Amino acid sequence: MRNSDIDTESFAYGYALAAHRGQKRKYTGEDYINHPMRVAGILSEERTLLRVSIIPAAYLHDVIEDCAVTQEELREIFGPQIATLVMEVTSPSKQFPELPRAERKRMDHEYLAKVSNDAKTLKAADRVDNLRDLMHYSVPVSFVEKILKETNNLCNALEGANPSLLCLLLSATGDLEHWNKGRVSTEKKGKKTKRKAKIKVEYNAEDTSFSGLIQGLRQVSGVVNIEPVADLELNDKGEEISDE
Repeated sequence: MRNSDIDTESFAYGYALAAHRGQKRKYTGEDYINHPMRVAGILSEERTLLRVSIIPAAYLHDVIEDCAVTQEELREIFGPQIATLVMEVTSPSKQFPELPRAERKRMDHEYLAKVSNDAKTLKAADRVDNLRDLMHYSVPVSFVEKILKETNNLCNALEGANPSLLCLLLSATGDLEHWNKGRVSTEKKGKKTKRKAKIKVEYNAEDTSFSGLIQGLRQVSGVVNIEPVADLELNDKGEEISDE
């Protein structure tokens, strides 16, 4: 058992560092520990609005899923609150690798809809970092499109998460979608002069339900259900180039 005078967050970081030793991120090849460190950093920005246990859990959030660590071990070392939170963000689909990806994601999202609000907040921060990561490496356009669709479904499962983290997740989704569409445009037509066009966003501001909030945020960020800020392609005369 750890000494009571050791800071829980520092101890959680050290524990995660040891557990993920030698592991690399799938697409970036960087040391895996960088990911939970960034997730903890994202949550630290909202520290005053969150429970104390969520930051240590952020460092540890993948140790059950990706390392030879059990919930019982975490409970013995860090206590039941942190151990339970880590278990809540551990994907149940990992036990069924033979299932199609769509089925595994459906399983995970149904599970997340039932976990605690703290776990949903942690999952939102985890997804934010994963989305940001994709923008720095040459992953296929089609894969990013799949991730965006899955993230849309994930948002529906995160009712009850910290609103600031939900906004951050939707913002990261919009950034990734815009970046990916830029790659598609470049691949198809090469470099052309572009300018931004503003769109008018309309939604029911009186709808205060969670679905109404998410719909409004999506529209404001241009993520789904409306066309996001468009890239208009112009000829030498400043006229829009038709795709027809």
